[in-house]
Amino acid sequence: MQLTLTLNEKQYQVGLNPIELAIPLDFQGRQPSTYGVPPAAARPYEGDGFIGDVRQGGGVNFETYELTPHCNGTHTECVGHITHERISVHSVLRDSWAVAQVHSVAPVSPAQTQDSYDPPLAPADRIITAEQLTSVWENWQPGQALVIRTVPNHPDKRYTDYMDQAPPFFSLEAMQAIRANGVKHLLVDFPSVDRLFDDGKLRNHRTFWGLEPGQRHLPFGGTPNQTITEMIYVPEEVEDGQYLLELQIAPFVADAAPSRPRLFSMEP
Repeated sequence: MQLTLTLNEKQYQVGLNPIELAIPLDFQGRQPSTYGVPPAAARPYEGDGFIGDVRQGGGVNFETYELTPHCNGTHTECVGHITHERISVHSVLRDSWAVAQVHSVAPVSPAQTQDSYDPPLAPADRIITAEQLTSVWENWQPGQALVIRTVPNHPDKRYTDYMDQAPPFFSLEAMQAIRANGVKHLLVDFPSVDRLFDDGKLRNHRTFWGLEPGQRHLPFGGTPNQTITEMIYVPEEVEDGQYLLELQIAPFVADAAPSRPRLFSMEP
């Protein structure tokens, strides 16, 4: 089977072997985590003499799962993450296919840039700057997806406790560039596009969705159909460049849901 994609009057052959970006959520094993939230867990359902575990004498495995999508692995979120309005990612993600640019970047210290953040940057922060994204926009088309891979890209990133190792985040200027260039879906391999502890300001989230600082209602002119996917892992063998993205989500009626983003190669 062969898939041909026409983009800007140019044809591409799309490979059908997906590149998985989601970190598998192992309920019994190692997981990435942040904010000190308990790990995602699974337990056999019990009731009225029933036990949902064949290892304990039950007829079937029948488990209850507990997780916090924002903290327990790869997830996709929508503007409902920061608004009074209950907006679900299931309702806004209608175009799960998009052209994507994979871009690798080495976060820098505040001393290496003039970029800023609110609250002000601290010496230990590691940020992605507007300048580091400049090459992304050279052949960019609004409405595409941007996949950020931070380097070094050690496989242990899939199991990191971000209370022990503070993650990078975007400067205000970097997120303003992302907004200005019309990124439709933003995917990152860290747990938040904002600093984990930022006094609840979430300036980058608000910028991405077209809200002013401190604003909690979706404004006219906001962009509720844009998504942010956090805690992905881009395999080391994946080269920077253009791919076709399929963004699958669990059909949760919630501001965030576990997700399974996949890339497919595109060759002229």
